[in-house]
Amino acid sequence: MNSTTIRIEIYQSARDLSPATIRLFDDCAQQNIEFSIGWFENLHRTVFIDDPGVRYYVTQLNGSPSAVLPVRLTRRGLSRQVESLANYYTSLYSPILAPGGTAFDVIPMIKEANRDHGGAHVMRFSPMDPDSPAYSILLTALRSSGWIPFRFFCFGNWYLKVDKTWSEYLRSSEGKVRS
Repeated sequence: MNSTTIRIEIYQSARDLSPATIRLFDDCAQQNIEFSIGWFENLHRTVFIDDPGVRYYVTQLNGSPSAVLPVRLTRRGLSRQVESLANYYTSLYSPILAPGGTAFDVIPMIKEANRDHGGAHVMRFSPMDPDSPAYSILLTALRSSGWIPFRFFCFGNWYLKVDKTWSEYLRSSEGKVRS
């Protein structure tokens, strides 16, 4: 008979995470630097340094980290919110998931964050890539936890595809662009 042991750990600083959890961040950072432990440490140290609501919820599955939910517990008036650990410099947010991660790994963290905050009124995770597997996993986890999530447009990420070197591009640009 197979039994699965699930434990949720809560940390207020990335410095306190286990080496195995930090490796999970490192693995996810291969997709995007904003999923790295360094990104979250810098964000916490420079933007949210005195914020008592910073939390890292970690799902331990049979003793190994399977998911991390970096968030902030905030209050706006009477409203208690769980928000992604992000700010306007964050171009992409995501729960940190081990390979093969599912909503099963995220549900306990959502429930714990809600309990930890005394019954949150709002959960807001942005900005996320709606085409990413993590987005679908988070939506499923929220629904399975009794939340009614909805999608909304946060912002677009536009860029110019350039097929020359930086110096060639700069030389071919208008003077005010070069300035």
